[in-house]
Amino acid sequence: MNNKNYAEVLIDGKIYTLGGAEDQQYLQRVAGYITEKTVQLKRQEGFSKQSQEYQAVMVELNIADDYFKATDRAEASDRRMEDMERETYSLKHELVMTQMNLERREQDLDAAKQNISQLKKQFEQYKSTSAEELAAARTAVLLQEQTEGKLAAAEKELAETKAALEKERAESDRKLEEIRGKLEEAKNALEEQRQKQKADQEELLKLKALQAAYSQTSGGQGYSQNPRYNPNYNNRR
Repeated sequence: MNNKNYAEVLIDGKIYTLGGAEDQQYLQRVAGYITEKTVQLKRQEGFSKQSQEYQAVMVELNIADDYFKATDRAEASDRRMEDMERETYSLKHELVMTQMNLERREQDLDAAKQNISQLKKQFEQYKSTSAEELAAARTAVLLQEQTEGKLAAAEKELAETKAALEKERAESDRKLEEIRGKLEEAKNALEEQRQKQKADQEELLKLKALQAAYSQTSGGQGYSQNPRYNPNYNNRR
């Protein structure tokens, strides 16, 4: 079964019948690209006076130049995408560490609350000591003073911890929002870079096809003899 597509194309004023696995629109674009390069060179002073071989070599050099530039752009795109992926990973890691730090601070706050609760229970126990147990009451007074001192210190520490935690929570929220923004920007930039890389790769594939096809020619005369593009060469002047 013949899966090739055929199209009559115009290259440098000559009609060729091209055949290939690509569709007719693609074959027309290939021919149009070669024609455009040829026309650009013919506009240069003295180019048309050169031999056919020289003109063909110059067209090939221009196509090769486009090919290598497209290759460089594709490689640069790959490097930029790798850099963005590394930055995205770093931002995600920073987000996880920030969340873990917040969880540790909340655990510290819970522990401080439990300590205060235990001190208050001890204080209430000492207050309930009966009046008959004077000696025990005196001891309880001393313990109460110590407990109150500890309680005041604990409340002060709790207030400081709360203030520090609120400040750190606000800073963490700001960092989280900033990280989310960066992640969104990195995601959008990565998607844009992937689209650009896809376009660069498509252009690179086209240039590779052009280079492979055109390297078989001499001045455009034998381009359609390449079995990939034109098994049925037809040149009409």
